[in-house]
Amino acid sequence: MQMIKLKKLVTESPDHDLARSLKYINNDIFRLLTKYEDKADVDKAVHSWMLGLHASLKKMGIKV
Repeated sequence: MQMIKLKKLVTESPDHDLARSLKYINNDIFRLLTKYEDKADVDKAVHSWMLGLHASLKKMGIKV
């Protein structure tokens, strides 16, 4: 009985919800990269996007 309650608490925590939401975003990113891999310079686009993402996260105070 205690194990069920503990598992329920772990899977309902804000950290778990955030991780699940980020996983969905990850999947969308991979889908987009696959869609455009033959049509665009994906490496350059991802590099630019990651620089912007890191800068935005830094402004929010999130350490990467």
